[in-house]
Amino acid sequence: MSVVIPTYNRASIITEPLKSVLNQTYQNIEVIVVDDGSADNTEEVVRQIGDDRIRYVRTENRGACAARNTGMEMAKGEIISFHDSDDILLPEKIATQLEALETHGADIVLCKHYNIENGNRDTSSKHIKEGFMEVPDIHGVGTFAILGRRDAILSTRFDIRLPRFQDFDYLIRVAQNHSVYMVDKPLVEHELSENSISWSVKRYYQASRILLAKERKLLRQLPVSKRILSDMAIDFAKNLPLKQYLFRVKLVRISLGYDSNIQNIRRGLSTLTGFYSLRESLKKILGVTN
Repeated sequence: MSVVIPTYNRASIITEPLKSVLNQTYQNIEVIVVDDGSADNTEEVVRQIGDDRIRYVRTENRGACAARNTGMEMAKGEIISFHDSDDILLPEKIATQLEALETHGADIVLCKHYNIENGNRDTSSKHIKEGFMEVPDIHGVGTFAILGRRDAILSTRFDIRLPRFQDFDYLIRVAQNHSVYMVDKPLVEHELSENSISWSVKRYYQASRILLAKERKLLRQLPVSKRILSDMAIDFAKNLPLKQYLFRVKLVRISLGYDSNIQNIRRGLSTLTGFYSLRESLKKILGVTN
């Protein structure tokens, strides 16, 4: 089987995540490290590990999604999995997913992960239970959780336009034609990084516009995911300063794009009416100019 790891300027931290793949209880693997044009000594660090199961390839800088696409196209295995260059796989991760793949005849097997922040560890995706997922309501499942049969993995590609939610977008598209099984066990340690609020908002907004343009109808069929994504827009909007009021309006529109029920409309209005009247806020949301 093949494990694809995109990386960019991670020379200082890539060794431990890479070794967590090499030290799996299941050993018959190739590890494809796709270096997305790093400016540091990532190549040197990877080669110093000295394991002939590693295939290192360097590409021009096009982003993690493009690197993943390159890696899965290079993969030789009949089973393909993904990993990130800053997360740690638990030793039984691959073996556990392979067992589920064969036992249940699934095309794709996902697992949960531990979110680690300030020394605290919390299990992800608690709303998803063990078993096949008839509706791919899978927001919060990381790329590192994906393991699947070659034909299913290669049936689509990661959208290189997305600055966020790439894993979610990829999975909801794959799940339209392939069976997805969730292992109700955390098998990855994911360290949450610090991002500035402004950068997080921008990435959320850009990604949401693309997602809604592509998959609005499908997204509205995912009750948990659409609520989470809609709530994020409202939360971001509430924390913006007065000078960014027009951006607040855009975020409320995004929230309603995900979920336009009456309760969410009221929430959106309450987010805006602290600065403008109800009438003016409605005009802003609807794009009315007079």
